[in-house]
Amino acid sequence: MDGGRRGNRQTTRSAHRTAGQAMSLRFRLRSRFAVAVTAAAVVGGLVTAPAGAVIGDPVTTGADTFTARIQIGAQRACSGALVAPNWVLTAKSCFAAEPGGRAAGPQKLPAARTTVTAGAGDLTQAPGFRAQVTDLVEHPARDLALVEFDGWAYNVQPIAIGAAPEPGEKLRVTGYGRTSDTWTPDTAHTTTVTVGESTGATFAVTGDGDNAPICKGDAGGPAFRERDGKPELVAVHHTTGLRGCLGAPEDATPGATETRVDDLASWITSSTDRRSLPASADRWIRPTGYMCASRYGTRLRWDGRYLSVVDWAQNRRGGVVTDNEGSEYLHFHADGNLVVWKGGVQQWTSRTAGHPNARLECGDDGGVSIIDVDGKVLWQSGTGPVLHARTEFDYGAKAQLAPVCASPDNQTRLMWNGSYLGVYDAAGRPRGRTMNYYYGGDNLHFHGDGNLVIWKDGKIAWSSATANHPNAQLICQNDGDVVLRDGGSLLWRAGTSPQVAAGAVARLGISINYLCVSPDRRTKLLWMFGELDSSDGWRSGGPINNEDLDLVFRPDGNLVLVNKAGAVRWATNTAGHPNAVLRCQDDGNVAIVDGTTKLWDTNSRPTGLIRANTNPKLCLMVVGSGDPVMTEDFLCDHSFWTVNPEGPIHTVFHRKCMDAKGKGTADRTPVIGYTCVPGATNQIWKPGPNGSLVNPTSGKCLDIPNGSTEPYAKLQLYTCNGSKAQRWTLPAPLPPGQLDPGIRKDLKGLLASRAAE
Repeated sequence: MDGGRRGNRQTTRSAHRTAGQAMSLRFRLRSRFAVAVTAAAVVGGLVTAPAGAVIGDPVTTGADTFTARIQIGAQRACSGALVAPNWVLTAKSCFAAEPGGRAAGPQKLPAARTTVTAGAGDLTQAPGFRAQVTDLVEHPARDLALVEFDGWAYNVQPIAIGAAPEPGEKLRVTGYGRTSDTWTPDTAHTTTVTVGESTGATFAVTGDGDNAPICKGDAGGPAFRERDGKPELVAVHHTTGLRGCLGAPEDATPGATETRVDDLASWITSSTDRRSLPASADRWIRPTGYMCASRYGTRLRWDGRYLSVVDWAQNRRGGVVTDNEGSEYLHFHADGNLVVWKGGVQQWTSRTAGHPNARLECGDDGGVSIIDVDGKVLWQSGTGPVLHARTEFDYGAKAQLAPVCASPDNQTRLMWNGSYLGVYDAAGRPRGRTMNYYYGGDNLHFHGDGNLVIWKDGKIAWSSATANHPNAQLICQNDGDVVLRDGGSLLWRAGTSPQVAAGAVARLGISINYLCVSPDRRTKLLWMFGELDSSDGWRSGGPINNEDLDLVFRPDGNLVLVNKAGAVRWATNTAGHPNAVLRCQDDGNVAIVDGTTKLWDTNSRPTGLIRANTNPKLCLMVVGSGDPVMTEDFLCDHSFWTVNPEGPIHTVFHRKCMDAKGKGTADRTPVIGYTCVPGATNQIWKPGPNGSLVNPTSGKCLDIPNGSTEPYAKLQLYTCNGSKAQRWTLPAPLPPGQLDPGIRKDLKGLLASRAAE
């Protein structure tokens, strides 16, 4: 730079300071100059800073994006350098005696809201990021401070720490301070400086012309060299002589000083590395901040109300405390206990007291743990892919979609909602659930013996039946499945992946389990109390003579139902294919394939959801009584229907047809679920105008009473009127003349029983 601000240099008759002095914010100017600075600061949002802006040119678009602006309330600003994805290095004096003082809490933050902006040299353009400051770490001996912010600069490359500067070496400096003609520039500026005399912790620099290279507002900005095309941070701006800066005193000088950082790489690394926090740190956070952060952005975040785990893009992997009514602070106590406090009362705790040598650790896999000195896991956040039985993980009934585990890609999440377990994708869409949701549960507990249990009224409502495996691990996998393993042994699987390999299903007894779920989540194969049921309407057939049957997908590729004596009662006859997989497909079919060869399938039929226009978030489902009702979206994955163009509309799982009760034809005749009967006119429904379904015998429409939008509304016959209560969205119908195979089988059984009578 050649002193480009010289032509706009301004002076004042009375200056409180002499050139070269440290630009402390505690000084007061008793002149018109002081008045001018204050006025400009109020309008522009910037006042004096310990070191002053760079006298130079605006940075090139996309260059020097590590240069940061730190805004302290509406009155003050400094510059800084991004040295880690969530940390900026700046001057400690930026925060000295600031207006409003410091906020309560150990972070020593300014009372005024403080933000960091970086990633774009022009503040009028969209920045790479803008985030609130959450922590401040000051160097004990130098004018340096590390500032943590509430975000992760994943699209901005931090600057590395370089070697010590040499006398006479040329460095570049950048900053957001004032220029020779602008109080509060919107762009970062840059110029070249020459390294001068060093005093150990600082060294002098001079610009290429007669002006000072930095001005007010540049305090904490970077001084760096470029080596092999990459920037290396050498120092940050400390003091300036102000010559050439807008509003400079008449005795201003051209010099400036920089605070060295080349010998502080270990301090910067240790201060910004929050992967592991020892209990001895006795750290507490108020109002917001992070307890730990992994190298790849996994952070345990406290926002004054919720304790959650977020990733590098600020996406929540899961909430640890999600039903909190607002608390005062989060504290990782010296005894190893992580506690949310309010009014002197514990609102939540990790229940890990008595472990003073424990550490809180944010893992690169997305999980957060409290680990004792001997390596024993004491507590886990439930947001990593693996949950250890020995942690005795427990969630109560108040949890709202609380995480149990999450796959590395965050696309498979096992969640507890205070009533049932469900497997969800990252968008919160269900892949499958445990089958006790009709009854709910009091708490979920992963016992130390390896058994995953939902408790209700002191009794087991559901379990994985995996006790006696204290080394078991619950694992959320990228393929959409959740499994329990003990070493190399598979103990249990949720069955929510699109496919399962031969040999991976061994003797499922009298229970309800998924075998597979298609990528689009519509095609499902379930094992239900001795029978296989597919969402496309296919069934394997129930137990014979009330035998207890087990399901086995044998290592040879044969899927079989066997009795307790081992006799095969049903099979896909696909033996001889050890590489076979059972697969749920998006086309509605369930198949066993070996490579590209299809060995067996369910010969799919079109199925889908029935929804009403009154509330598109509800779907039609048959409940325990057998009657169809409108129910919540989260139950819709067991609410598939088959539409027969010949008239009957029946459920896939319950084998019930929609039936006008008692063959009634009057308004308000209940529509119930009833055994499908060939030729029954009260079970025939034809498409009518405006999405209606009409019973030809009565001429009445399928109707939701009073147009209810609430769950569990029943159905009735009513005079067709074109209202939303009579408008339906249906799945594609069966091909003409083709009756669903499951219904055909049911009808054969019904006709045979009638013939026997």
